[in-house]
Amino acid sequence: MVAAPAEVGNVTARVGVLLERRTLELARRGLPTYEQLDLYRDIALNGGVEVVLFCLDDLDAESRQVRGYIPTQQGWKRAIVPLPPVVHKRVLFPPSVERALKRWHGRGILFVNPPMISDKARMHKILLRSRAVADHLPLTNWFDPDLLERWLDNGVTVILKPRLGSVGKGVTRLKPVGRLVLATDEYGTRVFTPSSLLRRLRNTLGSRTHLLQQYIPLARYRTRPFDLRVPAQRDAGGRWVVAGVVAKVAVGHPFLTNLAQGGRALPAAAVLAEAFSAERATSILEDVRHLAVEAAQAVAARFPEAADLGLDIGVDERGKAWVIEVNARDQRITFLRAGMHDALRAVYEQPLRYCAAVAAASGGR
Repeated sequence: MVAAPAEVGNVTARVGVLLERRTLELARRGLPTYEQLDLYRDIALNGGVEVVLFCLDDLDAESRQVRGYIPTQQGWKRAIVPLPPVVHKRVLFPPSVERALKRWHGRGILFVNPPMISDKARMHKILLRSRAVADHLPLTNWFDPDLLERWLDNGVTVILKPRLGSVGKGVTRLKPVGRLVLATDEYGTRVFTPSSLLRRLRNTLGSRTHLLQQYIPLARYRTRPFDLRVPAQRDAGGRWVVAGVVAKVAVGHPFLTNLAQGGRALPAAAVLAEAFSAERATSILEDVRHLAVEAAQAVAARFPEAADLGLDIGVDERGKAWVIEVNARDQRITFLRAGMHDALRAVYEQPLRYCAAVAAASGGR
């Protein structure tokens, strides 16, 4: 179980932030990274939270110490410190490593954020258990040629996606048009007959497990579809909160909004106001925030160590919100690209304060 957090107040508690080695190496050389390390430093120096940044290779299990980086007024300083009692994991590891980190909990060390969250089938099953979320999930099934054929025959547009994957890689939209099917992926659009499509899929999918998902016709911003990135995080009191909402607009791709696929990040309020109206945008944002918190609570019911999630929530043409995906390593760069600097700082600060509160409640340093 995760210890109940207490408000930190003026208590200083050390928190670990586990990053990829490449991120630390780039930062050490003064090169840009997806992680805004200056924000960690500013929050630590001005917010009463001691922080140590490290990668997995920096952890000495025998001595329970890490050789990481601690913030100073001049920058980051290399130092050896005790392994903090709470570590915010900003890396996705293979299952074997995740199991090893999980065993540290029995030794008084909590690694915040769960493993296996990239398994889309498992996540869908977890979210279905929540009454508040279930009605906001696209219909999803394992890939089955007969099922796909029935959906296409009934005129249903389908998303075919890998069970494990990220940033839109390997995602294909299958749209029936008359007796043909338009297959659109990151490489463009091709035309198939249903039988030729099924033959191709049998030959190309290989051993990777795929899912079939109902396609949600997204609302549009200046003719381009968009969805929303919604960070759901625990605050110092353990409550789930949403620091801000950013819109990702499909620009370089017909339907994928991922920044890695050419998407553009903009403040969600402005995008929703133009797509609907200012009044309707306020109502939709309230619904989206509430849905994100409900989804986060559903995840935490299965993974108590969850504390920092990034949700992709679509809004259809009628204004209904749909949970598309839940990510355990939120790509916070969307807020930077959208110019939402207050929200960007908050999504860095909230999980640090939560981890510090849990560390303080455990009595550890």
